Amino acid sequence: MGGVPVAKKKNAEDKEDKKAKKPKKEKKPKKEKAPKAKKGKGTKPVKGAKKGKGKKGQEVVVVKNVQLLMEPGSHQLQLTKRSSFWKFVIAVVSYAYASRRQLSVQRVRMQNLKPPYILLCSHQSFSDYLLVERAMTFHNDVNHLVEASEFASSETFMKSLGCIPLRRFSADGPLIYHIKETIMQKKIVAIYPEAHLSFAGVNSPLPDSLFKIIKTMKVPVVVMKIQGNYISHPCWSKVTLSAPTEATVTQALSAEEIALMEPEDIGTKISSVFRYDDYWWQLQSGIKIPSKQRAEGLEYVLYLCPSCGMEFRMNSRGDTLYCDYCGQEWTYTELGSLEPIIGSARQEVLDEIWEAQRVEAQRIFDIERMQQAQKDYNHARRVYEYNLRKREEEIAEREELVQDARQRLEELPEFEPLPPPPEKPEPIGELPFVPVDMPPPEPLPDLSRVPQWYEYQRQKVAEAISKEAYRMDIPVQVEVLRELDRDFILLGEGKLSHTSAGFKLLYKEADGSDRVIEKPPLTTYSLHVDFDFRGKGPFIDISTATETFYLYPRTTDCSVTKVALAAEEMYRVAKKILNDRMNMFKSNSEPQPLQALEEAP
Repeated sequence: MGGVPVAKKKNAEDKEDKKAKKPKKEKKPKKEKAPKAKKGKGTKPVKGAKKGKGKKGQEVVVVKNVQLLMEPGSHQLQLTKRSSFWKFVIAVVSYAYASRRQLSVQRVRMQNLKPPYILLCSHQSFSDYLLVERAMTFHNDVNHLVEASEFASSETFMKSLGCIPLRRFSADGPLIYHIKETIMQKKIVAIYPEAHLSFAGVNSPLPDSLFKIIKTMKVPVVVMKIQGNYISHPCWSKVTLSAPTEATVTQALSAEEIALMEPEDIGTKISSVFRYDDYWWQLQSGIKIPSKQRAEGLEYVLYLCPSCGMEFRMNSRGDTLYCDYCGQEWTYTELGSLEPIIGSARQEVLDEIWEAQRVEAQRIFDIERMQQAQKDYNHARRVYEYNLRKREEEIAEREELVQDARQRLEELPEFEPLPPPPEKPEPIGELPFVPVDMPPPEPLPDLSRVPQWYEYQRQKVAEAISKEAYRMDIPVQVEVLRELDRDFILLGEGKLSHTSAGFKLLYKEADGSDRVIEKPPLTTYSLHVDFDFRGKGPFIDISTATETFYLYPRTTDCSVTKVALAAEEMYRVAKKILNDRMNMFKSNSEPQPLQALEEAP
């Protein structure tokens, strides 16, 4: 029994000797990882995310609201890194397409500039993606901000291409996270800030929120303008045309310049660099489009006839744009100009329109005359009643004096004779006819370029908004995209209203419950529309933070171009009112000088 413990002790000592002889393996240092977002309760929005220092002094954003952002319908936070395979495929395809389009790239202030930086691109065609990839060279990873609808049923594929989903004109908190994360990975963020494809080959206004994001990110800003892509494939064209393209890549602002500027100054600088006009470039370059169907689809953008003033009656065939109502025709030339065909309009229709305008002007003139006559009569009636009341008071005062004199047995005083009673005004009868001074019909305005015609329509929309005459109520077919890995869901018919209060959408959910979506003017600086999405016709895009609604008008008395113009003008008016109120508040809240306070009683 006593030998067993000794043997056990021997074995234990042998094991310890073996362990001592074995060299200890050195542990490899663990790689530092970027802080991950933590799940849990008590989460806060991205706006309140904490910042810290990562590798080599990089700024790290710690997001605390992953649980909220990962709700169904929200964007995923993980950005898929573009694989070598997709880099090769994109490089080959973009090189082939750019070569076919004869792309030439001019670089300004781009020497020794390396990622990360923000790339602002003009948006003229769906092929902008390939041209941007080619212009940025193959070794630079570019993450493109893409409309969430492009991810429908193809989320994995779009992310593998380096695309970031966004829902336009909505409080998209995850989008800021995506941009920040891409910059931290030393990549390029490509943003198409115009919100929609260029309608008339010219730039659209840029949002103020973009300049605030640029100020926050503290990286250089590069502007890429592509000339010729609109001419080759306009958003309204039913055929693909052929024209060479030029790209100008300019470093608009460096990180040091941004640090010294306010968002308003950043916006002024970027907007000046971002200006472009494809039609002017085509005319200066002498590029001709020989296609015989080059005008087909132009009525989607030019919906207002300047000859008769009718809306939604424009049409096209071949190289001709014409009005169904008055018959006026324009030839869309090979250099992109519009030449009116003299005598093509039906004179009897123009005379009828002018007569209708004259009758309407006469009616308005007569109404204004009657209103003025009514005002004059009301004023005369008040004067008559006042004079009559004063006369009655004077008579009553004289009677009191006579009674007092009789009581004192004194002689009655001599009174001056009373004035005659005032004449009562006669009621208004029929006014004599006065013909209105109606000017002759104006000659056809000079709208020889598509941008001129487009701005002419904008002026008409702005006039209607200023007179509170703009209103749109149309039936629409409602489709919604909630989850990016799914397709659109058809919800049926709905009603869309657009007034000075903004957009209002009424529809029924799949369970039969009623729902209302409202978008005030200040939430839509522009509008995402298309003219033939997936062969379903024109649509209007209205988005929330987790939903994208595609609304297809079910009437011909509507133009999505006019709705987009109205949204931009309403935003401009609402922003001006807001700025005026803010300036008034600042002026009222400014402290008075000490001298003024001493002089105050």
